[in-house]
Amino acid sequence: MSSIRLSLVASLASLVLIPLAACGSDTGDAPDASLQLLDAPPPPDAEPPPDAPACQLTECDGLCTDTDVDPLNCGVCGMECQGGAECSGGECTCVVDYVPATPTFLFNQVNGTAVPGATAGFGIYSYAGVANLMLAAYPTDTVVVGQGYDLSMGTLGTPPLLGVSYDFDVQNQMPSNVIHYATAGTLVFDTICTDGFTGHATDVTFSGVTSLTNPTIDPNGCTFTVASVSFAFGAACQNQ
Repeated sequence: MSSIRLSLVASLASLVLIPLAACGSDTGDAPDASLQLLDAPPPPDAEPPPDAPACQLTECDGLCTDTDVDPLNCGVCGMECQGGAECSGGECTCVVDYVPATPTFLFNQVNGTAVPGATAGFGIYSYAGVANLMLAAYPTDTVVVGQGYDLSMGTLGTPPLLGVSYDFDVQNQMPSNVIHYATAGTLVFDTICTDGFTGHATDVTFSGVTSLTNPTIDPNGCTFTVASVSFAFGAACQNQ
């Protein structure tokens, strides 16, 4: 279509619209052409949160408890496993034979302040399918290298000492309730230097205790024996 025809169509359209607009203004009865906005309805009330699900396990003292594995409530509420035992399948079971002859530590360190008056070595080793902890300590000022210490003659928890914990919680740095201390046998510290030490123990009896840092022998706890175990913590001593 040419520009002349477009101009003509536009002119005709204007002529048609003008009379209609004029007619509408004369009546006074035409509805207001302006857009009327309606208020939006309020949003519906939020649904209340669902009730917390009921405990699907067992409630012991108001706490939801898995009595299949909880050593303080094993099988039933209040049934506490004794020292050196774990709760498995709702039954307390003694854990034994988790100390290899030569544990390979995934991580270990030497600490001179963890045990008062002593130098201690801590090591995490994998055995029996879990991470376990070994602790050995000697009296810093009085230890004699190469001397055999009778573990049945000392005071439990006082160096020289040797202890282990089964299924150590690496993430939270916490031992499980399965803790054993060497209560019989001979413990020898073979080398000692500034940054490390080595040693071994023979004919060792490990007895279940109630705590790693403040041990007390549990009379109803679990025991086991190993013929020998050797250990090395920290850096190797020169001329070893």
